[in-house]
Amino acid sequence: MVYYSFSGRTAQWIAPILALLMIFTGCRPDNKKSETDGPAGNIIRSIYIDPLGRKWFATENGLSVYNDKNWETFTTREGLGGNSVFSFTHFVSGTEVTVYAGTNNGVTPAAPGEEIALLTALHKPGADAGKDSILSLSYDPMGYLWMADHNNIAFYHNNTVSELPQQIKLTFAQYFIQAIGSSGDGWNYFGTRGHGVARIKSTPDGISGASLYEQPWSGLPSMNVYSVLILENGDQWYGTDAGAVLHEGTFAKQGWLEMNTTHGLVNDTVLCIYKDLQGKIWFGTKGGVSRLVNSAKDSYLRWESYTASNGLADNTVYSIAAESATVFWFGTKNGISRFDGTSWQTFRKK
Repeated sequence: MVYYSFSGRTAQWIAPILALLMIFTGCRPDNKKSETDGPAGNIIRSIYIDPLGRKWFATENGLSVYNDKNWETFTTREGLGGNSVFSFTHFVSGTEVTVYAGTNNGVTPAAPGEEIALLTALHKPGADAGKDSILSLSYDPMGYLWMADHNNIAFYHNNTVSELPQQIKLTFAQYFIQAIGSSGDGWNYFGTRGHGVARIKSTPDGISGASLYEQPWSGLPSMNVYSVLILENGDQWYGTDAGAVLHEGTFAKQGWLEMNTTHGLVNDTVLCIYKDLQGKIWFGTKGGVSRLVNSAKDSYLRWESYTASNGLADNTVYSIAAESATVFWFGTKNGISRFDGTSWQTFRKK
């Protein structure tokens, strides 16, 4: 953007002319969101549905919000940390909700009121300006907001962004972080590429207890973990490139239940796992999406699977969210799908 400087009487007559030019040329002030005919991009890494029913989509070109009638997009122009958005998490305090968007330049908090307000971005300590990618986020019950790129983890707690304790930081620097999940007992689980699942325990007083779930000392089917879902009871689901696995409890050597294409899963590379409003588990994969209809412990597993041939926007599914018990949204590599149990609707960048 080019700025011009005027002084004295010149500014008095030029300002109204500039305002008229902005109106007639379709310009809008920098602090206004952009209205669009669809999402800002087609790569949808994360979805969040806010208390007002608006759908938030993390795209490669900004944060897009859809209220079932109109689209709005937020970018760096409106205060977003970076235009590539990778992840969402949220925190609820009473009736107040704060949404956190992980971008290619820090974490941007947002207040999802009638008008969405973007707040000051958070950055990892020591991050270079404009180079602070936050690929994964999780807010744990101890009040820690966890943020990670592939090789660096930080946390936001008591209004401060901090690094891990030095010894834990050095250990985790070896791992390639791909996902985060947090449980009510303070354990935080980090899915990695090549190192299984790394764990950290958070307490109101600090961080401790770094450890690993890895082969052959655990039931992980692969050391490449793309997704993590933590259930209310602390049990964990992990998505890998060799299927999904449920882990009950915290003991590394027991409580593992694996499932893959031989059990009915649509594809073995599991990119996201989601629990819907009926308690059913969904798996977004590189070959479509599957919902486990019954319990993972049943001797015979029943599945519902959908692919592009059924109406899914693309077979690579990065994110899933339930609007209701019967309406679901899917973020894919090539657009957004809405499914109401019968029909499909696709949304893509215009």
